[in-house]
Amino acid sequence: RTDYVSTQAGSTGYMAVHGVFITLYFLSTFAVIIMVLERARSESERLHARLRAAERLATAGELAAGMAHEIRNPLAGIVNATALLTDEGGLTPAERAATLGAIRTEARRLNRILSDFLRFARPQTAQRTLGDIGQVVEHVSALVRDDYSRAPRVDVRVAIDPAVPRFAFDRDQLTQVLWNVALNGVEAMDGRGRLSLEVARQSGDVALAVSYPECHGFNGH
Repeated sequence: RTDYVSTQAGSTGYMAVHGVFITLYFLSTFAVIIMVLERARSESERLHARLRAAERLATAGELAAGMAHEIRNPLAGIVNATALLTDEGGLTPAERAATLGAIRTEARRLNRILSDFLRFARPQTAQRTLGDIGQVVEHVSALVRDDYSRAPRVDVRVAIDPAVPRFAFDRDQLTQVLWNVALNGVEAMDGRGRLSLEVARQSGDVALAVSYPECHGFNGH
């Protein structure tokens, strides 16, 4: 026996049937939305994984390019220093000792650059230790003076305010930045001219300035 529900508009049966159909419609729509969102989430996770892999490869490429740029200067300094050491009569004992010290310093910096690359650690965390910024400036000025291939006729002038105190800084990072800026000046002067490196107190801070003709120079605090 089959019973039929009255579908007269406004009747209880009519409202119940329509309520069931509306409920089923919303449930099916909701199920479709859930399926679409789940598929979108899975696709998003795959895209994010691919993006992370691509970013890691890009970072590795940037690391390699940055490392190639950073090791060029220490290598050039070592090559120039060894060239000076081959001239038996050209260096005094004090100059020879200073040249050997420069080689050791740049070799240690090379080792640190390579270690940072292997640790995938760029940007690097600054390793600040108490030091004398004047020693860094003198070291970089000596490297520039000895770089006959790029700075054959550059007159390097150094001015260090004796009132500048010792303070904590990352010696390797400061050396790299100062040398890069100094070499930019050498290239701008086409290997000839005066390059000035200055350290002074300024409003309670330590100011480091690199300047050369026709340039306002670099000033760092």
